[in-house]
Amino acid sequence: MTAHSETSAASRDDDFPGAIGSTATVKLVTTIVGTVIALTFLFGFGNVLALGLRLGVPIWIAPLNLRGFR
Repeated sequence: MTAHSETSAASRDDDFPGAIGSTATVKLVTTIVGTVIALTFLFGFGNVLALGLRLGVPIWIAPLNLRGFR
């Protein structure tokens, strides 16, 4: 490896400080992904609860219902 390539590789981060993404962008994407995951869980939980109640399972057992998946 030459001295020029070592200097170039070491200063690569200094040349493009925003190449990876700004802090605000990373936080926004993290928030959106977290929201989507939380909503997916809540909708799934609600659907399984409704199915369990429709099948006559007691309310404290209904979220754990697996009978509807025969």
